[in-house]
Amino acid sequence: MAELPPVRLTHMGLWVHDLDKMVAFYTRVFGFIVSDRGVTRGSPIAFLTLDPGAHHQIVMAEGRPAELAFNPIQQISFKTDKLASVRAYYKALQSEPVTNVQGITHGNAWSIYFQDPENNRTEVYCDTPWHVAQPFGVPIDMALPEDEIMRRTQELIRDKPTYSTFDEWSRETETKLAIKRAPELAR
Repeated sequence: MAELPPVRLTHMGLWVHDLDKMVAFYTRVFGFIVSDRGVTRGSPIAFLTLDPGAHHQIVMAEGRPAELAFNPIQQISFKTDKLASVRAYYKALQSEPVTNVQGITHGNAWSIYFQDPENNRTEVYCDTPWHVAQPFGVPIDMALPEDEIMRRTQELIRDKPTYSTFDEWSRETETKLAIKRAPELAR
């Protein structure tokens, strides 16, 4: 197999029993802020970050059963540098022992999701130049030309009330984190 572009591990997803309790713990103890909250697949979900350059480093979804009958890993995610690299992984995965390979645009990221050989949900993604509130996910064909993927993504999000550039979102998040770390600045 040809050498693929490098990736780095960037965030984790966790199934939890009590979302509010877990969010309170991580924000109180570690200083995370909640970057978005919502509902996905019928479960409350929260996105947390410590980094104004990352929409989330932890995503928590409520729904972990008391008697755990499935893998508690909700998702393993790997970030790469650009859309061309995500597409390279999409192509490479076609000949690997994985299932359910699917391209998704989140508005703020382009992702491919798949089940690894032991059925763990796995993602390879890169950032887009935009932000839109999460959760947001629309299937997109990663076999399309790169400019078409970009055009379709922006078309899907540009009319959303939370649409902005990633740089604008990042500056807002940096301010929120500064206030959290030094509350006297908020006065």
